[in-house]
Amino acid sequence: MACCLPFGFAAAAGAVGLSAVFAPLRPWMLAISGALLIFGFWQLYRRGAACQRRSRLSQGIFWVCAVLVLSMILMPQVVASLLAGGIFTHAAPAVQPPLADLAIETLKTEFNRSRDEYRVIALLSPT
Repeated sequence: MACCLPFGFAAAAGAVGLSAVFAPLRPWMLAISGALLIFGFWQLYRRGAACQRRSRLSQGIFWVCAVLVLSMILMPQVVASLLAGGIFTHAAPAVQPPLADLAIETLKTEFNRSRDEYRVIALLSPT
């Protein structure tokens, strides 16, 4: 845990940094994704001189990607809320008491009182 935990923090910080950098490029990346889906559809279903049969795996991967891209284009807030609060999060058990009661006013007073020193606030959750 001691050797892997810093990598987790570094990955989280890198993801936040990348999301800030790529946020203005979102329309361009979605347009490129749509164009690549059209090209993939043409490659997968064209009737030409190609003698190869389409595998079910390649068709399945294509349609999963198409659903993901189209859902991000048509309903980005729904996908974001599913990722943030639905699919990948776990709630603490109902019988577990809170580990700490965070008194914001006390924290604010102590933080402002020690303005001549270095201050760091780290909020960690065990869940």
